[in-house]
Amino acid sequence: MRSIRGIVITVVIVLIIIAVPIVQLVRPVPKPSADVLAALPAKVAGPAPNIQWPTQGQAALEAVGIGSFGTSGVQAPVPIASVTKVMTAYLVLQKHPLQLGQQGPSITVTPLT
Repeated sequence: MRSIRGIVITVVIVLIIIAVPIVQLVRPVPKPSADVLAALPAKVAGPAPNIQWPTQGQAALEAVGIGSFGTSGVQAPVPIASVTKVMTAYLVLQKHPLQLGQQGPSITVTPLT
C-alpha cells in the first residue's frame, strides 16, 4: 500500500514538473497595452524664460512636454571630456563642497604604493 502511494505521489510530482513549464511555453502571451491617464500640457503658462546662454561653446535646452528652449553656438559633434576626470571632480566636490565664488582646496593625488 505504501509503495503504491509513493509511486502515485512521484508520478504526480513528475507530471507537475513537466506540465507546468510546457503550459507556460505554449500559452499565448497577451499583447501589452498602455493608457494615458492625463494629457501632457502643450504649453506651460507664464512668460518665456530668459536663458543666459554661454558666450563660448555650444548649448541646447529642451524639456519634456514643453519642447526646445533654443540652442547657442554651432551645434557640431565634439569629443566628450574624459569621464574619469569628470567623475573625479564630482567626487572631490561631494567630499569638499564649495560655496559660490569660493576657492577650492588644493588636493594632491598620489599613486597607491
